[in-house]
Amino acid sequence: MRFPETSPESQLQCYAVIPAAGRGLRMGASQEKQFLQFFERPLLAGTLAIFESCPLINGVVVVTPADRIEYCRRHVIAPFNLNKVCAVVPGGPQRQQSVFLGLQAVPFDVDFVAVHDGVRPLLDVSLLERVIRAARIRGAAIPTLPLNETVKRSLDQETISDTLDRTTLYLAQTPQVFRREILWEAHRNAREHKFHGTDDSMLVERLGYSVHMVPGAPENIKITTVEDLRLAELLHAATRKTH
Repeated sequence: MRFPETSPESQLQCYAVIPAAGRGLRMGASQEKQFLQFFERPLLAGTLAIFESCPLINGVVVVTPADRIEYCRRHVIAPFNLNKVCAVVPGGPQRQQSVFLGLQAVPFDVDFVAVHDGVRPLLDVSLLERVIRAARIRGAAIPTLPLNETVKRSLDQETISDTLDRTTLYLAQTPQVFRREILWEAHRNAREHKFHGTDDSMLVERLGYSVHMVPGAPENIKITTVEDLRLAELLHAATRKTH
């Protein structure tokens, strides 16, 4: 299915929805992982700073646990001059529900929406811009990485059932950028049919739309465990040394 023609680039607006409503149970920390300190500021603040600095982003909606909204405003947004954040809204029990709640806070006249995990603080602005520009042309775009390891499948979690052809398999990252009306339709349809996808692209794909792949970045990791946080710290430190 093809997307409708886009308006001239100078007239297009793109908002970001940043889901950060998880409790981070696998991290085992005393507070949610998105609020942990990451190089002298909350991890979420580092992620939001990327979107603040991107000229192609016009506004940002942050989704947090309902009982952390005021904390987010006072300790994440206000101290770091994140002026593009236009709303902080309560999330749901699952990421998909949180994204939909954030999407409801995006103005209807916005052309594109970028969805990015709040705990991916190592996204490079240039990658964000490439995905947005690809979405402007194709209607939907996500960053992906090819698989370097052999992939096995097991049906009983004990023995190998078969080996998959890794040349056709890719890892999906965020930000994922879509025309706003298509992402809205995809989420509404998923809710209507009680379908749960593992990312937003999956919801758009099931409606028959093509999603364009943009080469992702290995350092654009999602922080889920303590080991992920340590790796992110090493990657960030190495980046700072080279600049």
